[in-house]
Amino acid sequence: TPTATPTTTPTATPTANPTSAPTGTPTATPTVAPTSTPTSAPTSPVMAVEITKGWTWLTLNVQTAANGINELFSSIRGSLVNDDMIKGQFEFTSFYEGFGFFGTLNSLTAPAMFKIKMANPASLRLAGTPVPLPLQVSIATGWNFLPNPHHKSANLATGLPSGISYQMDDQVKGQLQFASYYPGYGWFGSLDQLTPALGYMLYVKGAGGQGTFEAI
Repeated sequence: TPTATPTTTPTATPTANPTSAPTGTPTATPTVAPTSTPTSAPTSPVMAVEITKGWTWLTLNVQTAANGINELFSSIRGSLVNDDMIKGQFEFTSFYEGFGFFGTLNSLTAPAMFKIKMANPASLRLAGTPVPLPLQVSIATGWNFLPNPHHKSANLATGLPSGISYQMDDQVKGQLQFASYYPGYGWFGSLDQLTPALGYMLYVKGAGGQGTFEAI
């Protein structure tokens, strides 16, 4: 009697438990989690900004399915009132209740810097894909509406277009801050970083030319 009992009990119990538990759990978890996350991420809004009362300088930094002004700002239509306005560097459009936006500015293509004036604050959310970098941009002599295609904060040395011969007293302005260029030193002023989705103005005294927004 004592000989049969110990042999049967220990052999069955340890063999079944360790074999089934470790094999099933680790195999399923890593396979499902990484596969589903990257697939669903692009469907989420990648540009979300708060528009304040008055003027707000912004950059359309995602490539959207529709580029028309009325389509782009349809999510905040309930906050728009007569004479709200959107301005590009050379064109503008105004809002008319019961009709929509009307003017010479009909669409925005990323990356585009624009200024929007609203009587009411609003939250703008746009779904799309990030603007591919590096990206060339034309910089003219004088003031330029400068988009910021980056999706993370960048200092001026890396965030501004490369390939431009910046000179003494060239300037970059945000809505509330600015910086000036000093040869041999670089940019100096209250503006030290470019913030995603915000818009800027760049002044160059020289010939300008083709600049490049580098990937960072």
